[in-house]
Amino acid sequence: METTAFRADLEELLVGDERTWDPDGTLARLMAEVPGLSSLGKLALLRLAARHLGPGEAYLEVGSWKGLSIIAAMLGNADAPFFAIESFDGYGVRGREAREALRRNVEAWIGPGRLRLLEGDFVALLRRPGVLPHPVGVYFYDADHSPLGQYLALALAEPHLADEAIVIVDDTASPTVARATDRYVEGRSAYELLADLPGSPSGGRWWNGLRVYAFRRTAGGASPAPGVRWRRLVYASVYRPTAAFFGRVMPRAGIRLAHAIRSLPRILRGHPREPIGSFLLLDETGSAGGPGRRGRARRGGGVYSSR
Repeated sequence: METTAFRADLEELLVGDERTWDPDGTLARLMAEVPGLSSLGKLALLRLAARHLGPGEAYLEVGSWKGLSIIAAMLGNADAPFFAIESFDGYGVRGREAREALRRNVEAWIGPGRLRLLEGDFVALLRRPGVLPHPVGVYFYDADHSPLGQYLALALAEPHLADEAIVIVDDTASPTVARATDRYVEGRSAYELLADLPGSPSGGRWWNGLRVYAFRRTAGGASPAPGVRWRRLVYASVYRPTAAFFGRVMPRAGIRLAHAIRSLPRILRGHPREPIGSFLLLDETGSAGGPGRRGRARRGGGVYSSR
């Protein structure tokens, strides 16, 4: 991945609009046919990133649902390997429906055999040696946005990244997502923030916010991120099984319990719990809509991802 070349094209995309992002209307047709929570700008950015993959590099998406974002990235990028990690948890009995819809949508838009789906928990999968046979040139994360999940998603993916890569984090308009991402990249010189794009769960130019990072592996490799071991232990032994159980037997209670568990670190630090579905109101320039102004998310909102 030539991150410098991508940066130049990204700057051009950011000053564009729907006419330059989607001149032939392909992305608009995709959004009309494939369900998902996204915006034209977000899909255009993902497609642009995939076009900059280097030879032998892969595109990895964690959190694909019915395939809207991964299909957008694959359009016009026929030669690169694409991988999607999706557990289909949190959808209750509709998990099977989402799985079949993902397969059907990818085959209709891209063709059979082009996407490799890795089904399961991303924490367990990313720890598995050899799970990804190619270095990852573009990594898009849009799954569990709890503080535990967000931190682990970056930490466990890093060994799989190419020496130069693009890392894109979704739903960063959520304060929880932004804080967990900041906590991981702080002090890690391998990460350079290229763009912090505003949004809200009710939609916008960049949907619910995006962060775009250039990753450049330093000589000798980066030191392990602090706190990965205990976070992984809590996630695997407490958070994940508890939320999954209640999500199956009582979906609404499962969402609230997962939110309570993910808020525990904030409570212990003396911070109030973030309301389910809250978001910081931002305008298109990234300015807050007023001190402390928060709203209720109609969709997405941080407990589960907005795709």
